[in-house]
Amino acid sequence: FKGRTPAEADREVAKALFGQWYEEAMAIRAASYPYEEIPYLPGVPMWDKLLKIGMKGIIREAEGAMERFRESNENDPEKIYFWQAIIIACQAVGEFAHRYARLARDLASKEHDAARRKELEEIADICDWVPKNPARTFHEAVQSIRLTHVALLMESTRKGADLGRMDQLLYPYFRKDMEEGRLTLDKASELLGDFITYVARLEQVRGPNASEVGQATMINHITLGGVTEDGKEVSNELTYLILHILGLLKYAEPHATLRLHDGTPSWITRKALETNQKVNGVPMYLNDKHITETIHKKGVPLEEARDWAVVGCSQPVLPPRGHYKPVYINAAVPLDLALHNGVSPLTGKKVGIETGDPRSFKTFDQVFEAYKRQYDFVVRRLLRL
Repeated sequence: FKGRTPAEADREVAKALFGQWYEEAMAIRAASYPYEEIPYLPGVPMWDKLLKIGMKGIIREAEGAMERFRESNENDPEKIYFWQAIIIACQAVGEFAHRYARLARDLASKEHDAARRKELEEIADICDWVPKNPARTFHEAVQSIRLTHVALLMESTRKGADLGRMDQLLYPYFRKDMEEGRLTLDKASELLGDFITYVARLEQVRGPNASEVGQATMINHITLGGVTEDGKEVSNELTYLILHILGLLKYAEPHATLRLHDGTPSWITRKALETNQKVNGVPMYLNDKHITETIHKKGVPLEEARDWAVVGCSQPVLPPRGHYKPVYINAAVPLDLALHNGVSPLTGKKVGIETGDPRSFKTFDQVFEAYKRQYDFVVRRLLRL
């Protein structure tokens, strides 16, 4: 893959536009993270599609698209490559799950405790079924998300993928299993607790050099509450249970947000506040109406805008369109450039623009104006890239 990685392609575009400027800007950390440290992240994957049709269903969609392409007069091979990539990736995740199934069966064959042996056999059966196939039960739905999350984590070791509206995704399976007697509250709590513990213990290690290595959490986010496509309140028993489990476990991760609006029931608000007393900042609260209206004003249909979820620390995105590339600006760099007429004293390279010899500045306003011009220059280039 050398010479063909996304990071290298990213840098080639930057070089074509601005020559060595991007490399020189990164050398002085004009932005906190180059591409290699924060790749383009998936935001919130389409978990609902995964649970409803499984990897097999997604493969069928890609195969259908390829067939329609063959029968059309289109000439863009990139589409074919894209659909082929989908098929390869989905098949790989299916095989990845089968490896766990084979391991569980191997362990079961050596297990003397009957209860544990039965549990391992159940694990094997579930990993053989999901995420390849649609989830049929609450246990399968949780397992499908977890296995796929691990696969996504392998693609970007700095961050996997955010978990979206888990109380909405899992509720149909939870309710059906509870009504039909396949699931107890204790078992549901155990599965949720295990999943939350998995997310809580994920850690990222940053930095290509030993001297620069830093350790941090993954900042995976669970979004709770909110409204349906037609604006109806959606909090349910699973919303309450997830808040309860978060409060019992008291982890700093995963992040969790309650979409708060006029219709949020008091029993959910009280439970969220109770969880806050046990875990500072879990959940946090975002203004559901304001964010929905803001997304809608940007041209997204209202029904779709109502399905927003949170990624990272606090960024609302839409799962079907969920994608973001954070640009963290080092605001001290433009000041350094303003005080050296566009030249970085760290490298001696001209990274900014000429804003005048600072030794000739007579007032603070002149310094501030030079700073604003340098800031505008650096930020516009970084945002464009």
